[in-house]
Amino acid sequence: MIKTYAQMTFPLLRIRWRGDNPHDAPLLLVCHTYRPGGGWGLHRHDFAEVFWVESGDGVHGVNGDAHALSAGDVVCLRPDDLHTSRAGRDGLTVVNASFMPADVAALARRHRGAWPWRAGKAPLHVRLSAARMERLHVWASELALRCAAVERDAFLLDLARMLSTQQPDDADAGLPGWLRDALAVFADARHLGGG
Repeated sequence: MIKTYAQMTFPLLRIRWRGDNPHDAPLLLVCHTYRPGGGWGLHRHDFAEVFWVESGDGVHGVNGDAHALSAGDVVCLRPDDLHTSRAGRDGLTVVNASFMPADVAALARRHRGAWPWRAGKAPLHVRLSAARMERLHVWASELALRCAAVERDAFLLDLARMLSTQQPDDADAGLPGWLRDALAVFADARHLGGG
């Protein structure tokens, strides 16, 4: 089941779950492309979400801090994380999956050490390799075809497993955010014009 959040592009303080019946929509999935300079306004939710960058670049402001976004970034937002974004020069395409934490509370308790939506000032933000991003894209495509509670739980468990294990092909997995951001700047060909 695919639903959209039209209100996410407006500066709302809190976005509420939009399903007619929470059991009809165990997980909401949306893909959105923002033009350069576009993005979503400052807001928070009453649900949890994960978003990942399919293409483009930008800046994600969350809980008072700013983090660079580029293809392969995955961010696990908790309810009450206050966040916004702006697309960079290449625009920004993100996929967003949202769910009610109460619906997966047993999973969160059982897998507490590996659960990506954990306490702390900043939400989990990791960059995955192209191969792992392809797996995530396939999972989301399958989820869009049939989203029931069992598919939602399987998706979240697969995602938790992927994000809690470092792979050799995740070149900068585990690096501090500031170093990841600096590497992204230096990897951008626009900054290397002078040799």
